Amino acid sequence: MRTILVVDDEPAIRDLIEDVLRDEGHAVRGASDGLAALAEVERDPPDLIVCDLMMPRLDGRSLVARLREAGAGVPVLIVSAAPRAAAGLAVSGVLAKPFDLGDLVTAVERALAGG
Repeated sequence: MRTILVVDDEPAIRDLIEDVLRDEGHAVRGASDGLAALAEVERDPPDLIVCDLMMPRLDGRSLVARLREAGAGVPVLIVSAAPRAAAGLAVSGVLAKPFDLGDLVTAVERALAGG
């Protein structure tokens, strides 16, 4: 079972993604912003982070930058209403909101497979 950390400040979106990924057989944890995500990664690194870009306290771009500076190689899938803002980030993929649930599952599986 793979562990996925879902990071989004919108509870409805975070809950939806978490539910879909649980239905796919993954262990799923959630965080409401980048700072909470950093604490989760430090406590127990996940196999994948599914992350929004626009969040309070610490946004997705800054989260990815901090993870990479710390040497964390965990793959990150960006799910954002502003997907172009992910340009230049060291991530495994980008999915635009609103997204199709099938596309989400495909993107997650691709990121977990190293693609």
